[in-house]
Amino acid sequence: MTEENLAWQGKFLSIRLEDSQYGVYEIMTAASTYGVSVMAVHKDSVLLAKQYRPPVKAFLWEFPGGAADSLDNLPAEAARELHEEANVEVDSSELKLLLVTHPMPSAVECTGAAYFMKLPDSFDRGSSAPQESEIEEVAWVPIQDILADFKSRSMKYASVIERILLAKFLEYI
Repeated sequence: MTEENLAWQGKFLSIRLEDSQYGVYEIMTAASTYGVSVMAVHKDSVLLAKQYRPPVKAFLWEFPGGAADSLDNLPAEAARELHEEANVEVDSSELKLLLVTHPMPSAVECTGAAYFMKLPDSFDRGSSAPQESEIEEVAWVPIQDILADFKSRSMKYASVIERILLAKFLEYI
């Protein structure tokens, strides 16, 4: 990418202008093309991180996750993100693959892997805390509260409901 066609450079995305016979197009490039997340379950609750998302101009509750620094060991990347965002350490070999997402045409090209981890009853939730500046707070939210929210259409937990339902379907929870 040359300096003259670079329109914007951010921490996670860059935008360059591309001339064509049909006009000028904005091409977005992600710093990482692979994201990872972890649905950590302890007893009857899941760990969620509250983070501001500029496209919707709101804070969203999400599973801890982020960009993979390397594609060599995605479970290890997911475990690293869980520790970085919520101060929860897990053995990456115990993560179960829950879902793989693929990029949509004409969108930022990013593929993602979501993992599942059922923590032992002896796990101490007290150590869970936001570790990165972009995380507003972390919370253990009862799964029944998320399902009730979905049924009431309040959509407070809209970004996590599909994975909760998938985990229930797969009988992980």
